Amino acid sequence: MISPTSITLCMGSSCFSRGNGKNLPRIQEFLKDHGLAAKVTLKG
Repeated sequence: MISPTSITLCMGSSCFSRGNGKNLPRIQEFLKDHGLAAKVTLKG
């Protein structure tokens, strides 16, 4: 069995203040829309 791909997203205060907090929902929506949500693990 192939393990899921992992995406690590910086959620520290500096990254968050530069807009990374807005990227998380966009990435989640993209993965869901393309049927990839079960194949990709998001980490902060």
